Amino acid sequence: MKLARIRRSSASTSGVWWDFEDNERLEGPHAQHLSLCIAERDNPTYRDALARLSIERRADMRGLDGDDYLSAWQACVTRAMAEGILVGWANIEDDDGQAIDYSADQAEQFLSDEALWQLRQFVLDASGIADAYRKETAGEVAGN
Repeated sequence: MKLARIRRSSASTSGVWWDFEDNERLEGPHAQHLSLCIAERDNPTYRDALARLSIERRADMRGLDGDDYLSAWQACVTRAMAEGILVGWANIEDDDGQAIDYSADQAEQFLSDEALWQLRQFVLDASGIADAYRKETAGEVAGN
C-alpha cells in the first residue's frame, strides 16, 4: 500500500465543509444552507481533548456505575467532538432568526441536545468519510 492512501491533509484536523441540507461536501460554506465544518473522526485534536477530559473528570466519574457512568463518559465524548470534530458552521440561526456564531461551548450544547440527534449523527457520519481527508485523491494514488 502506498503511504499516500493513509497520508492525511491538514483538513483532517481543520475540517472540510459539508452541506447539511444536501448531504454533500463543499469547497466552503454554502451561501444559504446550513453548512458544517467537520474534521476527521479520531483526529489528534479530538483524541487529545478526549484524553484530557477523561483525566480532568476522572474523580467525578470514579464513583459512578451503569447509566450514570455511561452518561458521564458520553459527556466527555461530546465535549471532545465539540473541540476536535465539529470545528465550525455557517447559516445557523436561533428561533428568532439571530445568527449563532460557532464556539466549542455552543457546539457541545447542540451535540448533546437529544432533539438535535440528526445533527450529531451527520457530524459522526461525515467525520468518518476518510476520502474527504486524504492528502491525495484515490485517482492520484493509483497514478491516474
